[in-house]
Amino acid sequence: MRILFLAAHLPYPPISGGRRREYELLTRMGKHAAIHLCCVSKTYAEDRHNLPQMQPWCRDITLVPATDPDPTPQTDPAYPYQVRRHMAHSLRGFLVDLLATDTFDLVHVEGYYLMQHLPAATPVPILLGAQNVEYLLYRQRALFASTACEQQQCWSEYRRTMAWERHAWRRATRCITVTTDDRQHMLAAEPDLHVEVVPNGADHLPVVAGLGSSAGAPYCRDAEPVVLFPSNFAYEPNVDATRYLLSDIFPRVCQEIPNTRLLLVGNAPPPTICALAAQPQVTLTGRVPSLTPFFEAADIVVCPLRIGGGIKVKVLEALRAGKAIVSSSVGVQGLDGAARQAIAIADDPAAFAAHIVRLLRNPAERVTMQTAARHVTRQLPTWDDSAAALVECYTRLIQNHS
Repeated sequence: MRILFLAAHLPYPPISGGRRREYELLTRMGKHAAIHLCCVSKTYAEDRHNLPQMQPWCRDITLVPATDPDPTPQTDPAYPYQVRRHMAHSLRGFLVDLLATDTFDLVHVEGYYLMQHLPAATPVPILLGAQNVEYLLYRQRALFASTACEQQQCWSEYRRTMAWERHAWRRATRCITVTTDDRQHMLAAEPDLHVEVVPNGADHLPVVAGLGSSAGAPYCRDAEPVVLFPSNFAYEPNVDATRYLLSDIFPRVCQEIPNTRLLLVGNAPPPTICALAAQPQVTLTGRVPSLTPFFEAADIVVCPLRIGGGIKVKVLEALRAGKAIVSSSVGVQGLDGAARQAIAIADDPAAFAAHIVRLLRNPAERVTMQTAARHVTRQLPTWDDSAAALVECYTRLIQNHS
C-alpha cells in the first residue's frame, strides 16, 4: 500500500496524546505500507531536527511550516482557530503536484483542519482521522468561561468549527474515531457517514515494577504523599484542568494532608500555569524524556479534565503503570465499564479532593485499585491491535475503490 499521511506535526517526540497515537501507528504501519508523511509544522526547527527519528518508518517525509502557528482571533475570524493555525500557503500546490505525479492508494488526513490542503479532485479515497469531535470542545469551554466575552467567543468558535468539521467529515470517503461515543455523535449529526473506531493502545509504557511509591524516585521523599498529573500543556484543555486542579482541588487536599506534593509533568507549560505552580509543594517539570520514573514516584495519578473528547492517553498510561487514579467524567471518556470501575470518578472539586485524601490515607485501598488497574490493562487494546485495525480499514477502502 502507498499511503499519503497528512499530520499536524511531526509525531516525534510523542509528547502529547495525538503525537503518541500517530507515532505508535506509523511505526507499525511502516512495516506494511509505503508512507509519505506530510506534516504542517508549527515547530519547524525542532521538527527538522527530529525528522531522522521517523525516517525508518516512512518512504518520504515532507515538512511544511505553518503560516501562522499562533493566530489571534483578529487574524481572520471567518475561519475556525484550528484551520487558521494549520494553514500553509505552499502546501495545496505541493499536494496537487504530488498527487498528479506519484501513485498513492489512499490519503489519510489526521484532523479535519488539514482537509483544507487537499485539492478538490483528489483521485484516491480519503480517510479522515478524528481524535476528537472538535466543536464539542468549544461547547464545553463555553460552560467554564470566566467572562461573558470569553463565553461569546467560545460559542462563535463552536459554530465556525462545527460547520467546517462536518463539511470535512462529508468530504471524506471514510472517517475513523478513537471511541464509540465520538462515532455515535458523528453519525447522529451526519447519518450518511461511514465511521469506524480505531482505538488507542495501552502498552507503549514499560510496566512499573511494584505497587505504590518507589523509594528514591524523583521528587519523592519518604513520608511525603505524591500526586501526579501528566499533561501536555500545549493543549488548552490540559491548561484548564491544571488551573482547576491548582485553584479548586489541591488546596482542599493540602488542608487535610499538608505535606502532599503535586507533580505537574509535561511539555510547554504556559506562564499562567508557571505562576500558579510557584508553590513549595508543587513541582512543574516541563518536558521529560520518560514518564516512567514519575509514575513510580506517584501514589495517585489524577486527570481533572473538564474539557475533552476521544480517549485520554494519560489515563491509559496510568492504568498501564498500575496506579490508583482519580479522574473527572471527561477523563474517562471512551473507557468501558470495567476500566471505569478501576478509577475513582468525581466532577465536583470537593468530591475530587476527598477521593485523593481517602486514597492517600488508605494504602490498602490504593493497592486494590492498583491491582484492578493492572488487570484492566490486560483487557485493553494494544497498539498492535490498533495498527492492525487501521491497516484493515485501509485495505477495505482501497479494494472498494479499485
